[in-house]
Amino acid sequence: MFWVGGTPGSGKSTTVGQLAHELDLALHPVDAYTYDHLERLGALGPPLDDVLAVGAVAAADDFDRTSALRLPAVMDDVRAAQVAGVPTLVEGPQLHPRAAATWSPVGAIWLITTAERGRDLRSR
Repeated sequence: MFWVGGTPGSGKSTTVGQLAHELDLALHPVDAYTYDHLERLGALGPPLDDVLAVGAVAAADDFDRTSALRLPAVMDDVRAAQVAGVPTLVEGPQLHPRAAATWSPVGAIWLITTAERGRDLRSR
């Protein structure tokens, strides 16, 4: 597995889509499994709005915590797809690079967008 995470609008989906096509790799978009993970794992904590209301540090801590809890489900999903021997690109913002590093210290990147690009995307 090679994981590509990042902030909204950073180019994750575009990048992994192109890579998967050009290199004939399996693609696992974590967003497609969000509701399944909620059913399997249950609520992983308070609603995001409540966490954000506490402040940025609390939100960052909660992101780290929920990322670590969700990683095993993502790994189970990729294993269940049975793409033995074929590298799988795992794409999604939900997993923190430190959580992904627990299974592959060099198999993850985190893309970050600029504030300007974020404003441009929101205006579109």
